Amino acid sequence: MANALTDWLSLPHTDGRNPGQLGAVPEFIFSCSKQKSLLKGLVKGVAGIVGLDRSNFSLSAQISNTVSSPNLFALCLSGSPSAPGLVFLGTSGPYYFYPQSDLSKYLIYTPLPSNPLRSSLEIYRYPSAEYFIGLISIKVNGRVVQFDHTLLNIDANGLVGPS
Repeated sequence: MANALTDWLSLPHTDGRNPGQLGAVPEFIFSCSKQKSLLKGLVKGVAGIVGLDRSNFSLSAQISNTVSSPNLFALCLSGSPSAPGLVFLGTSGPYYFYPQSDLSKYLIYTPLPSNPLRSSLEIYRYPSAEYFIGLISIKVNGRVVQFDHTLLNIDANGLVGPS
């Protein structure tokens, strides 16, 4: 059984150069579940997931609405099991990480196109809340996989594949 609840969310924040206090987001909407099966297939030790989609219930949307900042986020995934990743909310950069490093100089940016139609049938004919990754190529073990790139196209009607 899962429930949607509201409560205060507290997150550490920083100006990028100096650690800050906990920032509070009142009436944050979140969901809890006792079903461990929902975490099945995720990395060992994961206790939950966070929504970063384009909906009004995503982490970035709820925070941006509370603090009147742009609904933007940058996600920096760590390549190391011993170092956590970072998420920057409400800014398009620069992304300072104390003491003086601007991470935007080291990030690889991936455009996230949207499907013009929702993939959910019950909310048909509205823009998609999901993000998609625009692929240019696929490599497996360093070798480029040959495939028909038109299979990745999304047309104005929300259809995927060759026109």
